[in-house]
Amino acid sequence: MQWLFLTPPSPFTGHRTFRDFYRRRREPAPDGAIPGAPESCLFLEPLQWMADTVTGVVAGKLHCPHPGCKARLGSFNWSGISNPSAAWVTPAFQLHHSKIDTVSPHPLEALANVRRPLLAAAPGRGAAVAQGATSGSGAGAAAAPPTLPASLSAAVRRLGLGSAGAGAEEDGEEQLPEPRLWGAEEEQGAEPGQRQPGTTPASSSAEGAPPPAAGDGAAGRAAAVEAPAPPGSAWFTHLILDCDGVMVDSEAASCEALRRAILEVTGFDIPHSFPQDYVEVFGTDVRSCVAHYREKFDRADWEAPVALAPRVQAAKEGHYTTLTEGGIRAFDGAERLIRKALAAGMQVGVASSGAPEKIARNLASSGLAPLLLPHAIVSASHVAAGKPEPDVYLAAMKATGCTDPWRALVVEDAVNGLKAARAAGMFAVGITNQLPEPLLAPWADLVVDHLDKIDPARLVPPPRPLR
Repeated sequence: MQWLFLTPPSPFTGHRTFRDFYRRRREPAPDGAIPGAPESCLFLEPLQWMADTVTGVVAGKLHCPHPGCKARLGSFNWSGISNPSAAWVTPAFQLHHSKIDTVSPHPLEALANVRRPLLAAAPGRGAAVAQGATSGSGAGAAAAPPTLPASLSAAVRRLGLGSAGAGAEEDGEEQLPEPRLWGAEEEQGAEPGQRQPGTTPASSSAEGAPPPAAGDGAAGRAAAVEAPAPPGSAWFTHLILDCDGVMVDSEAASCEALRRAILEVTGFDIPHSFPQDYVEVFGTDVRSCVAHYREKFDRADWEAPVALAPRVQAAKEGHYTTLTEGGIRAFDGAERLIRKALAAGMQVGVASSGAPEKIARNLASSGLAPLLLPHAIVSASHVAAGKPEPDVYLAAMKATGCTDPWRALVVEDAVNGLKAARAAGMFAVGITNQLPEPLLAPWADLVVDHLDKIDPARLVPPPRPLR
């Protein structure tokens, strides 16, 4: 353990609290001084092993990481050192001593509900660039100190997170020495070949590997940050995923169930070569599908979609259950993507056009359900209009506590889903699980061919587009 200092509990006042206790610790006690009361609180630096053992929001519990133990080490609040310009210098726990017990934590699953202090990505450490522009900067370009997002709630700032508080100006000269940020490199004296903060390499690495590409499809629109990202430092605060075709390999079964349901209810057999015959309805709910086919094939004999869709929906669920009796497979990389996001302190949600029962079946059968909070899973049946309207993504934002859509990273496999995410103001990544890159690229900020090519902790978008 790397203990920073011991302090009695007190209200958080940001850097000044640390400064006062730090000074008190360094100065020798006067001769004859009476020892104070036993201290009941610890300040400690967050260490990497804590990522798997923390539960809570801005206050919670820390558990022992030793296998087979999992004893509770105590309760904590987020705290840390910040400077007068509100730069977050050292995230830290204020750990309150409490009785030891054996509450078993749920490591990364529990982190879905943790809002840790977030660091904005430092300029120059890797960001998405406009198409045709270069990302390199001069070797002497310096990175600005990371700061907490302006949207951080007042309640959190009152805990001393990233805010120097009133009177910071007169305390400016008394700031604690700013510790080096985890993962940052010294601007001066870096070893030859090391990249300075705020710069990009001018040539390939020492091993001869070429610099990483910006991404598949829409390549100039986004690039990953190259420096390792510590927990809580992701630029994106939320990851919101479509379900069918992104998280689970269910699109073919879903489309066939739709065909059988429409045939059963109306007697009409829609074209059903997969995937080409379903491109226009990929990502939409049953009501939108019924409306599409009714208009496309001039089926004036059909009931209005609002009346017909519930019957088709009920029939579809039965057919889908039959078609997926053997189980539903998660796409390779889906679990890893979710775990990366949770480990980076991001909130993870689902925004699907499927019915709630279908979504639940998909997630349970694929084994992904334990990674997600039930309230963060949103169905198009919960909103007024399905994709390509933005309603389901706006509802997912609300469910996961997202207040800035450009801080939400969306992954979609369908044009209609990408349109919905973009209409909601989110950063939309297309995945070519069903459709080729040329079909997705016009509606996506980035297109990839595998979920492993999305690193939510290190991806930084270009400046917010004007819409």
